[in-house]
Amino acid sequence: LNVIIMSAEKVVNMINYSNINFPEDRIWVHIPDWEMTLKIATFLPVIIFGLYGNFVILQLIVLNRALRTPTNMLVGNMAVADLLTLIICPVMFMINDFYQNYQLGSMGCKLEGFLDVAFLITAVLNLSTVSYDRLTAIVLPSETRLTMWGVRFVIAFTWLGGFLIALPLALYRTYKVRQW
Repeated sequence: LNVIIMSAEKVVNMINYSNINFPEDRIWVHIPDWEMTLKIATFLPVIIFGLYGNFVILQLIVLNRALRTPTNMLVGNMAVADLLTLIICPVMFMINDFYQNYQLGSMGCKLEGFLDVAFLITAVLNLSTVSYDRLTAIVLPSETRLTMWGVRFVIAFTWLGGFLIALPLALYRTYKVRQW
């Protein structure tokens, strides 16, 4: 343990920060262009395929009446939550990652956390509901299944639950500029 502490001290002593006058000299304003390009190129296929796949699921459910079953309505609701997550989360992540200072301001600070958490919690609640529906269909086939009215109630509950869980972020999250 003593050897580890001594080697850590050597590393710290080798780093010289005296040539950086931080408040006046910016370390970086945004990350290098090549890194931004790499991250965008990584995110873009995930976003495009996710949007396309979820849009196709929704289109199939809307256009084909035979697919409007309670289970498929839950899957469609999950697709809506995933679409919104795919639109908001990667964009917010990239904006936060690309710039040294927060770029979205006070309203962005409140909305970013609220929307990210609301859509993700809604997606998780939807996934839990679909899992429960499938479990009861397999393990308890003779029990009463979800009706369309019940599915509407569950869908409303998942969205309400997601927004209520995320509400403290919208109410209490504050944007503060660091003073050096």
